[in-house]
Amino acid sequence: MKTYLYVLSIINFMWSGDLLASGRDEHSFLIVANGPFDLEVVEKYTEICETVALDGAANKLLQHGLTPQIILGDMDSISEEACSAFKQVEFIPALNQDYTDLEKGIEFCKDRGARSIIITCALGGDRIDHTLANFSILKRQYQRGISITLQTSNKITQFLQDEEVTFEAPIGGKFGLFGFPAAVGSSRGKAGAKGLEWELNNYSLRLGEQESACNIIKSSPVTISVSGEALMVRPIKL
Repeated sequence: MKTYLYVLSIINFMWSGDLLASGRDEHSFLIVANGPFDLEVVEKYTEICETVALDGAANKLLQHGLTPQIILGDMDSISEEACSAFKQVEFIPALNQDYTDLEKGIEFCKDRGARSIIITCALGGDRIDHTLANFSILKRQYQRGISITLQTSNKITQFLQDEEVTFEAPIGGKFGLFGFPAAVGSSRGKAGAKGLEWELNNYSLRLGEQESACNIIKSSPVTISVSGEALMVRPIKL
């Protein structure tokens, strides 16, 4: 029997940019973490995704007049005002202190049949430990056939493992690929054009030794191939 990370339990691949064009999808989820609030991202995706607020993130959604479909967490940060305002919203108590609310939220979305999980408000601020832990969660929660991304208003971070991905990106945007812990990466643009300013040709990537940072998108779409495990940071235009 599967053991869930939360108390109440109830190989399509989709990039976040494509999701905006495709309309609302019951298999697409937006997880709003309780970090620095990114209103632009939240407003874009609440229209087309099932929105899961992690505990105190519900307070910020209320402040901006936005309503989640689900509030999940140990409920130690949500205000009485938000509890009252969202009394018609589904509350999922998640009390296992061995896991962060973010990881419990990802497990919940997977259990609900998620194919695309966009995580926002999970980077930045003064909690560098949270940021690093969230990168680690991307690797730990990786599952072929489910797109799990950390997103800000201008960047997407995603874990890749032995795969090739193609995406649209704004020309001139900054790109990075980091072995996590190690990978070999290659890149290519559309026919006759460079994909990146400094193309990757079986480029060795290893955490703490060598990475592709501050690269630049030269043409779109771009195709990235990874052998091994890597974190990709790419630009997006909402």
